[in-house]
Amino acid sequence: MFGVFSVVSLIIGVVLLESRDRIGGRVHTNYSFGFPVHMGADWLHGVCNENPLASWIGRLGLPIYRTSGDNSILYDHDLESYALFDGDGHQVPQDLVEKVGKVEFEGLGELRSKDEEDEGLGELRSKDEEDEGI
Repeated sequence: MFGVFSVVSLIIGVVLLESRDRIGGRVHTNYSFGFPVHMGADWLHGVCNENPLASWIGRLGLPIYRTSGDNSILYDHDLESYALFDGDGHQVPQDLVEKVGKVEFEGLGELRSKDEEDEGLGELRSKDEEDEGI
């Protein structure tokens, strides 16, 4: 939602592409149970003793699936140890996780190898305004 807020705040012309038929990414409310269940913040970054959410999850007896060495990213790590789930709560087959992960890893390698400097949103906006003669 922060991305949508940012675009609206900057008042620039954009095309918003979503993978689902709604906006919001992981943030949404599911009413299929007959009552609202807020779906979101289901990925805990930094599972360690210093993170109070990790201890609460442990006390509730809920499983924590580690996705990387630092528990924050989905690439550059051991794909065979991932347990990923789809939007309906079904576990994604391990062979698919590994195939997609390898493609993602290769794509990230290509992006990282490009010798381009990062540009901030303000710089991109200025270039766009120059192109349009504003």
